[in-house]
Amino acid sequence: MHRTPTADPDRIGRLSNLSTAHFTRFARTHDSADLDEAVTAGRAAVAGMPDRFAERAAVLSNLSLVLRTRFERDPAIVDINEAVDLARTAVAVTAEQNPDRPRYQVILGTALSVRADHLDSLVDAEEAVDVGRSAVAASHPASPELAGRLYNLAEAMLTRLRRTSGSANQAEVAELYRRAAEAAAAPTLVRTTSAWRWATILADASDWAKAVSASHLAVQLLARSSSRHLGRTDQEYMLARLGGVGTDAAACCLNVDRVDAATQLCEQGRGILLGQALDDRSALRSLEGLVPALAARFQYVSDELARLRTPGRHAHRS
Repeated sequence: MHRTPTADPDRIGRLSNLSTAHFTRFARTHDSADLDEAVTAGRAAVAGMPDRFAERAAVLSNLSLVLRTRFERDPAIVDINEAVDLARTAVAVTAEQNPDRPRYQVILGTALSVRADHLDSLVDAEEAVDVGRSAVAASHPASPELAGRLYNLAEAMLTRLRRTSGSANQAEVAELYRRAAEAAAAPTLVRTTSAWRWATILADASDWAKAVSASHLAVQLLARSSSRHLGRTDQEYMLARLGGVGTDAAACCLNVDRVDAATQLCEQGRGILLGQALDDRSALRSLEGLVPALAARFQYVSDELARLRTPGRHAHRS
C-alpha cells in the first residue's frame, strides 16, 4: 500500500483487500491487532471511495462484517451501529436483480440480529427477519448458498422469538432448519449445523420422535465431513462447535426409550470427531517411520492444500 499513490484508482480495492487479508488472518490467529488493522484499512477504503465506485457495496459490506465481528469480541456500540449503517447502505445501492444483493442482505440481517440481542431491540429483530426473508426469496432453489441463508433466517427468527412468543413461529424456524439440513447442494458443515439446530428446536417443543430423526441426520452428516476434504479452519470449527451432536442425539433417543440407539449415536458422534483429530496424524507418523523425506513432503503439500481450501469467511454468519 505504501507504493500506491493516493490518487491511484486501484487504491480503494487494494485497501479493501488488505482489510480482508487481516480479517482472514484474524480468523486463524484470533489476534485482535489483525482485527483492528482490518477495520483501519476498511475505513480508509470507504472514506476514499467516490459515490459511483463500481464495487461500493462490496467494500461497505466487507467493513460491516469486520466491525460486527469486532463488536462480538469486544462490544462497543459504535462498532455495531456503524456495521448496521454500512450494510444497510450496501443493500440500498445494489439493484434488486444483482445476484450479490442477497449476500449483502445476510450481512445486514446478521448485524441487526447481533444489535437486537445487545440492545434487546424488537425493531432490529423484525428488520433482520424481513431482510432475511428477502435474501431467501431471491435465492435460486438449487443455489449452494440457499442453505446458509435459510439458516441465517432461522437464527433471526429465534432472535425475534426471544422478544415475542408463538408456537407458529417456532414451527417455522424448525422448517427453515429442516430445509437447510436437507439441501443437497449446500456445504456439509452448514447442513450438519442446521440438522443439529433442527433437532434442538424439536426437542424444545417435546416433539421427540421428529427430534430423533433430525438427530440421526445430524450424525450422518457429521460422518460425511471427512477431515481429508476440509480446510484447517473447518476442522477446528467442527471440533469446537459440533462436539455435542452425538450426545444431544442420544438424549433425544432416551426420551423415546431407545436406549440402544442412544448409545450408538453417542459413540458414533464421538468416534467421528476423534477420528477427525487423529486419523491423518496416525497415518503420517507411520509414514515418518518408513520414509521421512516423503512424510515431510506430504505434510507440506497437505498444509498448502488446507491453506488454499480455507477462504476468509465465517461459517453461516457471513
